[in-house]
Amino acid sequence: MVFEKSKDYLCYVEAVHMLYHENVIQKCDFLQREGEDYFKSVGTKKTFVNTKFLHKGDRTKEYFFVLDNTEWTDAIDNENKWKKPKAYSAKDDVFIKVTTEMTFTSNDKYEAWSFIFTIVFISLGMVALLSFLFFLRMTCIYQNLSMERRQLKRKIMEI
Repeated sequence: MVFEKSKDYLCYVEAVHMLYHENVIQKCDFLQREGEDYFKSVGTKKTFVNTKFLHKGDRTKEYFFVLDNTEWTDAIDNENKWKKPKAYSAKDDVFIKVTTEMTFTSNDKYEAWSFIFTIVFISLGMVALLSFLFFLRMTCIYQNLSMERRQLKRKIMEI
């Protein structure tokens, strides 16, 4: 069972308590609500998908997941036949594996923009590196020309 409201969960807990300790069958309001699937079929593997877990308008969302291993649902369905709880045995143990999968649609958009930014950033870096290399080359050429000019000036002064 899945409960969105704590009021429904508390009603369920009280009903199970009354059933097992007082032998009184108590019904809850959430059973009469239409369009809400609280009871899941029993099987070896059950997948529960709810798209309302995360919503852009809600900062937090709380759900109560209850694995009902009680006879409460059987007692409600067959009020006349139910007498008392069955004895527990080790074969009734249940193991649960819960996985949560989240996908973010905005990541695709930001991934494209990040790729474009990376390309632009690398291009600007290459232009800066080439500018620095051209500056060094021109500095060396200037130093060589300046050295030749000094030497030429000395030769002219000597004559």
